[in-house]
Amino acid sequence: MSPATAPQTSQQAPQKPAGTTPAPAVAGTKSAAQPPAAAATAPAQGVKVDATTQAAVEQKGGKLAGLKGMSAGALGKMKGVGKLPKRTLMILAVVVVAIVIVGIAAVAMSGGEKKPSGGGGINIAKLEDWSAEMPAIAQNLAEGSATQPNSVTFDIGDLLGENATGLYFITDIEASLSWTDEPNQRWAGRTRINQPDNFQLEINSTVNASAKSEVKANDVSSKQGSIALSLSISGDYSYVVVGNMTDTELPEEASKGDITVVVYLYEAEDLYASGPAAFKLNDLGNDFTLTIKVKGKAYNP
Repeated sequence: MSPATAPQTSQQAPQKPAGTTPAPAVAGTKSAAQPPAAAATAPAQGVKVDATTQAAVEQKGGKLAGLKGMSAGALGKMKGVGKLPKRTLMILAVVVVAIVIVGIAAVAMSGGEKKPSGGGGINIAKLEDWSAEMPAIAQNLAEGSATQPNSVTFDIGDLLGENATGLYFITDIEASLSWTDEPNQRWAGRTRINQPDNFQLEINSTVNASAKSEVKANDVSSKQGSIALSLSISGDYSYVVVGNMTDTELPEEASKGDITVVVYLYEAEDLYASGPAAFKLNDLGNDFTLTIKVKGKAYNP
């Protein structure tokens, strides 16, 4: 060999000894040509994930199990992809995993399936609309005074029935009171005109929602009187719940409670003659008729 060719020989790569072969890969070890394991679960460069999202992603780890084995080599086996350079395949694998991670994180942060309204065990939005009209109540009420009425109270839960199954999420109550004062009377040769009776109506609930009418007198001529009153539940709660409450979790906007309707009778004024009279006829009270309607949602487990 001439001195002119010696430098070329020294620059050539050393040859492997004859008969040697690359050491086989050991199961469970990572090849230097493959991306680090962290690449399978970390977002690609430029994708920022905060601690909350990272925790949500880790909780979804089971869904990433099929991605942990994804590598440049796996993508290289795909039809039409194997011709790409190895470095490109590595980058592509990381990008695919990052996209899936971001998608799962978005689902985790959105809360997944919608929770029941208010966080309780009943989703009010899915309940059917419900309404009921109670049987008319006919009763006699003794009079009070001009400043201190006599009253009688009716509970909606009792009117619905103690043995009612399910729950009633009540939002609206309507009450209607009607009465007829006694007719004029002729006594001792003189006509005595019955003066009006004075009623009042009130709706109360245990969620600080109530309504009260003015004191109203019946018409002197027709003797007919009526009061209409309504209440919509509002304030701290949107629903007052009555019915069977056993082992039932209520949403935050609903409260177990009572709804009552109260009828007041102040003075039932007496019968007087049209002119001067030494005597009057006492009116000691009156009959009335009360009807109640309720609206809301019904839940039957």
